Amino acid sequence: MKAKDIVRSASIPIQGYLPYLSSVLDPFLQQHPIWQGIFYSAIGLFGVYMAYNQEEVNEITKFIEEHPQEFREEIVRSKEFKKGFLLFTEQYLKQRIEEKKKILQDIILGYTLVYNKTNYELERLNDCLVRMTVPTLNFLIFMKKSIIPVLENEINKELDQKQYQESDRSIEWWFNDMMVKKSIWEPISKWVHDTYSPSTERVKDEFKIKKGGEWTHDLRSRAQNRERDISNEIGENIFELVTLGVLRTKSVGGTWGGGGGTDYALTTFGLKFLKQINDVS
Repeated sequence: MKAKDIVRSASIPIQGYLPYLSSVLDPFLQQHPIWQGIFYSAIGLFGVYMAYNQEEVNEITKFIEEHPQEFREEIVRSKEFKKGFLLFTEQYLKQRIEEKKKILQDIILGYTLVYNKTNYELERLNDCLVRMTVPTLNFLIFMKKSIIPVLENEINKELDQKQYQESDRSIEWWFNDMMVKKSIWEPISKWVHDTYSPSTERVKDEFKIKKGGEWTHDLRSRAQNRERDISNEIGENIFELVTLGVLRTKSVGGTWGGGGGTDYALTTFGLKFLKQINDVS
């Protein structure tokens, strides 16, 4: 049975799009027959989306062909994987943001690697990605590239100690345990200060303040306003990530009955989500 026959049998009104959809899927399914069940199910469920998003259908088949090791026959034939891939297909067809499409691919690749697929938080990872705004996603990508490496270096130095090397826990366990306890706010605050504070030589050079020279009121106000705007924007991103369960708040300082500050750290789920962000510019 060919893709166009499945679409017609499902009475999906996309006749004008059938030739192209069939031309994309039929050669692929003839070469990879183990995928027939999944794609026939997808056509029955999302035929209209597939017809109107033919470029995404082509991207999905290309994605499969580029990862033969991950999409091995024994994995593709499993019932759990089929359901997971149908979820991926639906989200991918509906997704308009290119960065999110790449992350969806990383999420389903991660799904293929785990033995216990029931415990893999596939739905939660997808839901978090769908609900996340683009500015917050961009902030998270920035965190992955610029903030997390700082924390990783600190943790790796700690893990060189004998107590961890000879522990009955794995190094990976200790790494994850330390990562979700590390302050996210401290390195972010330092980055904002080093990059945008008028007191730094970097910002003085940017605003053409000569060495030893004084700020004019106008230029200082512009620099201070920019630093404040960046801090406020990051604050909104962090609030959203807390709402999505990627970050958590933790109290710092203070005494019993007294006040203290608020810090932020990754949650266990947030660490899992960060691991899905690969090769996203």
